Amino acid sequence: KERLEGSTMVVTKAAKGKKLSNPPLPHSLTSLQRTMSKKGISAKNTLQITDQIRLAGYLTYPRTEHGELPISLYSADDIKNQLTAVAALPDLREAAKAMAALHPQENPPACYTTKPMEHHGIIPTGKVPNFNDGSWDKNRIAIFTECARAFVTALHPPAQFKTLSVEGAAQVDGMAEENPSRFHRQTEQLLIGGWMELGGKDLESLKAELPNIKDGDELNIESATVTAKQTTPPKPYTENTLLAA
Repeated sequence: KERLEGSTMVVTKAAKGKKLSNPPLPHSLTSLQRTMSKKGISAKNTLQITDQIRLAGYLTYPRTEHGELPISLYSADDIKNQLTAVAALPDLREAAKAMAALHPQENPPACYTTKPMEHHGIIPTGKVPNFNDGSWDKNRIAIFTECARAFVTALHPPAQFKTLSVEGAAQVDGMAEENPSRFHRQTEQLLIGGWMELGGKDLESLKAELPNIKDGDELNIESATVTAKQTTPPKPYTENTLLAA
């Protein structure tokens, strides 16, 4: 720490780039159970209730290992019907309208695939629910909402980032002839929010401009911090983490 403070780091590599972050997939059974377990609905009850909603015609088959959707479902009629059902939820209405206007496109979203699968991700069928007809309790509404939210999120464009990867070396003088201390930092700047804008998230902190650093720059090391930590034993399983395992 004492040798680093007040020394200089020479930038040996500063690489700029771009990356895309695709939205999460629609739910598989396990991912739906994990999400609902955090909201107080057990895995067993999630499967039972989702199956009831499926039998009533509002959701696709829930016993699936996959979140992806077959490319055969990427058609104007299918998407219009599915998003009409999503729009029955006030919080998702605007997102559903926006995606209905955006799709279909020449390049389908990343959630659509040509690979074979027995059952695809859990999504609305297109049958529009009436949440006031007495058959929808809070748990049924919560599960349908979560499946609809995941589906409409998956239709959103990817988020786009500008990236900066910096490597540097600081020559520190000690009692022996030491090799330079090497450092690496990767940071990114959000350019287009895409799916990350859904839900009104505050993304301003992710939009901060990247520093203007280039190869050969000499950067003063103003301070260094030593941190001591201890390991902790693994926590007992929750239903969520057990499903993940």
